[in-house]
Amino acid sequence: MESFAPAFIVAAAMMLPIVFLIVRATRNLRERELEHKERMRALELGIELPAEAFQKKNGGNGKNGGGGKSNAGLHGVIWTGIGAGLMISRGILGEIHGVNEELLTFTTFLMIWGVPAFFVGLGLIGYSLMGRFRSDSDGEA
Repeated sequence: MESFAPAFIVAAAMMLPIVFLIVRATRNLRERELEHKERMRALELGIELPAEAFQKKNGGNGKNGGGGKSNAGLHGVIWTGIGAGLMISRGILGEIHGVNEELLTFTTFLMIWGVPAFFVGLGLIGYSLMGRFRSDSDGEA
């Protein structure tokens, strides 16, 4: 029974950011649906909407759908953390004496999947930083 404790801790740690992202995405989707229904109802009744109604909450101008702040940096940190955790888990469990061989084989499999997750996270962080520097330079011109 002791050999399942480290695996359970690793699985629980990986599930927390995933559950967080699912809950947040579901909440944001519901908010957008309600905003859309309000706008459609206002247009049906012929009520003129203020300009603020077309601005995106995340800073976009609403006309071309772009220019808003992206969550790529946050997602990059999460993916990098998941990838690093998967890669490190094999080393940590390998140091513990008496760990089941099947668990070590499983963590080796997870380590293999941790490498792409780690680099996807680094790519998202780089994308976020490039977008931030690009938007800062556009504002100065």
